[in-house]
Amino acid sequence: MKIKSLLIGMLACTALVGCSNEEEVLNGAQAVAKGEKGYLPVNIKMPQTARSRANVFEAGKGDEVAVNDAVFLFLDGNYQGCANPFYVKDFSAGWEEAGGEGQDLEKTVLTIEGAKEGEVPAYVVAILNPTDYSAANYTATTSLADLKARFANHSGNGVDDTKFVMSNAAYHASNNKEMIATPILLDNIAKSKEDLENVDPVTIQVERVVGKVEVTNLDTAVELLNATGLTETIKDKEDMELKFVLTGWEVLQNNQSSLIKNVNATNWTIANWNDVNLKRSYWANDYTVEGRTSYDVTKMRNTEYKYVEETVNQTPLAASVINNANPYLLVAGKFVDAATKEAVNLVEWRGHKYTAEGYLNFMAGSADLSQYWVKSGDTYTSFSSDLLELVDANAENATDWRAIAQLKNADTEFYTVTYKADGVTFDTATKVETKEVTDVIAKFGAVQYWNGGNTYYFVPIKHQTADETTNYYGVVRNHWYKVNISKIQGYGTPVSNPEELVDVPEIPVDEDTWMQVDIVILDWKVVENNDVVLGQ
Repeated sequence: MKIKSLLIGMLACTALVGCSNEEEVLNGAQAVAKGEKGYLPVNIKMPQTARSRANVFEAGKGDEVAVNDAVFLFLDGNYQGCANPFYVKDFSAGWEEAGGEGQDLEKTVLTIEGAKEGEVPAYVVAILNPTDYSAANYTATTSLADLKARFANHSGNGVDDTKFVMSNAAYHASNNKEMIATPILLDNIAKSKEDLENVDPVTIQVERVVGKVEVTNLDTAVELLNATGLTETIKDKEDMELKFVLTGWEVLQNNQSSLIKNVNATNWTIANWNDVNLKRSYWANDYTVEGRTSYDVTKMRNTEYKYVEETVNQTPLAASVINNANPYLLVAGKFVDAATKEAVNLVEWRGHKYTAEGYLNFMAGSADLSQYWVKSGDTYTSFSSDLLELVDANAENATDWRAIAQLKNADTEFYTVTYKADGVTFDTATKVETKEVTDVIAKFGAVQYWNGGNTYYFVPIKHQTADETTNYYGVVRNHWYKVNISKIQGYGTPVSNPEELVDVPEIPVDEDTWMQVDIVILDWKVVENNDVVLGQ
């Protein structure tokens, strides 16, 4: 039965290599006579797996291991291109199903031509499922440095229409040499098809360019929050019971990741990052990319897992330190009235919770503002909450959680009034400057404002513990981060303007809010983040 794509277990194929006219071994590669062709058998597979307490791996499934097309690049001893790349457009032709993952598959032949005079391939690089393939993007002069400098969005920032780009696994050899391109040795090249049985294949280890984040126990944590966590009294609605309704979750991450992993580890202090035996590494360099992801908290998706661009922070930090180099798990939702299911505009001022309407009523009824009156025709009415509105405290900061009250109409005229001796009968009215009123309003200061009840909780995704107080945070390619939410506490970070996108998480001042998680990192290398608590 024909299959549409190649499932990676062992991709056995044969590369037909055009070489130089030199009868010699150059950088470990064998030359053939001018005008003849060399044959290079190649096995492509995911990095070797080992299941132990120290190394936990899990094979991918479905699209995660599917290969639809590929491009093979041949490099000389200086990692410069030395032959025309060969592009395999569709692996379905000639590939037979062979008993599932990890089985040998029918061989095919890749023709590589255009080798430079006097040079032979010393290394080979495979790019599987390339999203940027064109004859102009991959040429005979494409070098390893060119490939390492290529950045793109490989994840789709989620789970939809993801094409799993894969490239050579990167690690350091025992001599601390960076290993990315796969060496071609003397015993790998055959001078004729008949000789293929007598040569050893080159094994190319590949890894997915993206990482994977899975969230578990989130619904249970939400139930626990609603059962025991939202206990503060709403000052103007003491009988109101709040409930948190989950919207979804996302990962704040880089917008792009590199096509080839960079493991130049000169300054790395993270432990156990390299595995020579399994030909893979468990950390990566950070790099500057074009921006970070940002999300509308009202439209986050609640899916089982998402694919994430490689995003790492080389500096170990305490969990409480907000750093834009970290990847963050963001969980969003809104607070509703348990009785009516309607969203609650929630405010916190000086340690007390109000509805937004109740807080503005409180302001208007205070001694500071109730002294002011508004004239309508021949009638004066006392200051009311209808004159006020809540707005962002800092409109330029998209993730700012604060709001301030202000006049709806800055042209409103205000008066102070006096009464006759009986203290009841109106006597005179004196106009006051509007600035006097706005100065009084400003003295109330900023509030935490859950506009439309919208809130979010966040936690950095831990890759590895550094010491008792700090961790390395990151999502590394080909790693599967299993984030188990054990607890959500508090009211989260308020969203004062739901129309603004969240790109940098914030901790509201004096807010006891946090999310507790466990993270487990899996063939995907698995990283577990266990007992994660969402909040501060």
